[in-house]
Amino acid sequence: MEILMFMVLCCVEVVLATNQLKMVVLVHRHGDRAPSHQEPNIPDSEFQQDWPLGRGQLTGTGMDQLFTLGKSLRETYVGASATHQNFLPSSWNANYYSARSTDVPRTLQSATSFAFGLYPPGTGPQDPGSGTGLPMRFQPVPVSTVPENEDQVLNGLGWGWSNCPSYRAFFEAAESSPEWKAKEAEVALLLSQLSSIVQMNVTLSSFSGILDSVQCAWAHKYYKEFPGVTQDMLDQLTELRTWYLNTMVGNKRMIACIGATQLMATIVSAMNDTQTGASQLRFLHLSGHDTTVYPLLAGLQAFDGKQPAYASHVVFELYEDEVKVSYQDAPLALPWCPGKEVGTCKWSTFANYFTSYCPVSSFNATCTASQLE
Repeated sequence: MEILMFMVLCCVEVVLATNQLKMVVLVHRHGDRAPSHQEPNIPDSEFQQDWPLGRGQLTGTGMDQLFTLGKSLRETYVGASATHQNFLPSSWNANYYSARSTDVPRTLQSATSFAFGLYPPGTGPQDPGSGTGLPMRFQPVPVSTVPENEDQVLNGLGWGWSNCPSYRAFFEAAESSPEWKAKEAEVALLLSQLSSIVQMNVTLSSFSGILDSVQCAWAHKYYKEFPGVTQDMLDQLTELRTWYLNTMVGNKRMIACIGATQLMATIVSAMNDTQTGASQLRFLHLSGHDTTVYPLLAGLQAFDGKQPAYASHVVFELYEDEVKVSYQDAPLALPWCPGKEVGTCKWSTFANYFTSYCPVSSFNATCTASQLE
């Protein structure tokens, strides 16, 4: 019996040793923010009072959302008491942790808010001799970025809209389709009501931005900004946006590839470098927008048509021979990688899919194609 138990324990140790966590990639949307634009019905004085930091800026709530996510992942990955013990050292190390954001204040602040939770005060360095360091041993964590108009990794759809004729042609074709015309007729009364409230013409092409403003206001209980909007109207508009995202994005391969080719390539390249020993990197942190997250989900063939919430996040965990993928802390079903566990894929299958579904070599052809799938 003792020999059998010894053999079982040895087998467990071998499995754990050969399937250790090697790298984590986090891709997240920024946190709660102010509306990205001011609707005509809202006086300047009221807007400035409600949103003193300005249009599109990260709110205190948004900062806390990413800070909380950082604290949660610290418990999972950082230090001796973490779930994955000592995967990351208890203090920040540039060899192991790299952060990148789009060149937008709310995403940069979201990245630093996350890092503040992952490496809180008390973890920063002090000089050995003098003990000199920042107050409370605060740890600044660098976040890199590139100009928005050059960022194909985290701003793929934005870059694509400016540079890919095929992407714009797809929208033009969709908006002249019978399905689009039928939906316009179906929601004409709803959009007319919304137009009266915001004092501007709202169309099926433009309603999503207005809905965003309403949702921002309601999240902060600024109901006075949009008098006349009811919960029923908000529910109908939210459902309409799901239809819109399913119609315009869904899990369409070419749309996913315009938005996420370079992102998927960056992820698999970083993983491969760690897997082969070419890099010591253990945690790649990528801070973006909903338009970063849903093309990635579409690229994984796992987008459900619902707008990613503030601070929504996709986590990739690379082990010796497999990758585990989760979205909002739940395993993400990958239809192209069936297996015994939802969200778990052999490394070889994962790497092959990421490099072949949206190959970088085909991106220019996709960008300039006469039509998209």
